[in-house]
Amino acid sequence: MVNSLGDNTSNDGQCTLREAILAANDAPANADCGAGSSADDTITFSVSGTITLGSTLPAIVSGQGALTIDGGGNITVSGGGSVRVMDVSSGADLTLRNITIANGRSTSSGGISNAGTLTVTNSTFSANSADFGGVGGGIANFGTLTVTNSTFSANSALGGNGGGILNAGTLTLKNTIIANSTGGGDCSNFGTVTTKLHQQPHRRLSRLRPDERRERQHHRLRPQPGRADRLPCLLPAAARQPGH
Repeated sequence: MVNSLGDNTSNDGQCTLREAILAANDAPANADCGAGSSADDTITFSVSGTITLGSTLPAIVSGQGALTIDGGGNITVSGGGSVRVMDVSSGADLTLRNITIANGRSTSSGGISNAGTLTVTNSTFSANSADFGGVGGGIANFGTLTVTNSTFSANSALGGNGGGILNAGTLTLKNTIIANSTGGGDCSNFGTVTTKLHQQPHRRLSRLRPDERRERQHHRLRPQPGRADRLPCLLPAAARQPGH
């Protein structure tokens, strides 16, 4: 359990997020977060607040079990406007729950660069940026990404694609809002996208009055801007295949 908002690997008896990830990668910096583990791990927090990073967190690696990081709704991990927050390596498996990823910055993906399997639930990505023609301000996905009940807001890919999410792999969006990106569009797709929205029960079109039927059909065909669960990621008109 992480019990410090610091960002260090000092042997001081305080378990930081950086140290916890190293231990989950079976490469502990010290004993602050316990022994290393090659099995599945879950990182939780006994503190609340913002962890401001001095450098990108250790990459989530393959071959060391699946990792879950649950912020409990009380943790923000910030790149401080200068570093990417996280990397998920090819073959690695990371689940993020109830956490905010904010103010990450890099030339390619300020929030998270994913080449493995990344699952995001009940989380927020805010004010992350990929600069200088970069891609994926919030998340740049080159692997498999599933996002559920989450919000992406005010992220950017200046001069690039995918201010909120850049998908060049497989992406599933469920009841997720991607909106107010300040550059690169909200969501750009170079791969495969599936969108799902919990539907409310409704009467069949054949049982509606003519005016109700026209209204239902109008809204069915009319996407709501910013709602990724109703407006899939789109391939940019002048698209080029992005690199990592």
